[in-house]
Amino acid sequence: MTLHVYDILAHVFLNEKVETCFALLGDANMNWATRMADQGCRMIYVRHEHCAVAAAMAYARKSGKVGVATTTCGPGLTQIVTALPAAVRAKLPMVIFAGEAPIGRAWYNQLPYTWMIELYN
Repeated sequence: MTLHVYDILAHVFLNEKVETCFALLGDANMNWATRMADQGCRMIYVRHEHCAVAAAMAYARKSGKVGVATTTCGPGLTQIVTALPAAVRAKLPMVIFAGEAPIGRAWYNQLPYTWMIELYN
């Protein structure tokens, strides 16, 4: 079995006793979220990134545990910016997990040759 970074990250989260995660999935976080769910983490799926953070805030406030939310990268990550100040002001324990867009070999083929040299060095 090949071990991936998302496998290791899921293991770390589960070792920290994360039992519930609020999620809006995309290609950047779906493998990690699948591993979390496979290992018994309750995944609660929402329809907007802001809702994932708001739900994690409510969970942290009511349970006293760390609220965990996950969003996809890029615009998915920027959508949570308006919810974060409220969590900071309330001093709620939270972790936001946002993956990085997957990069395959096809991506390298679209780059100019000089960029490819810099990326490989």
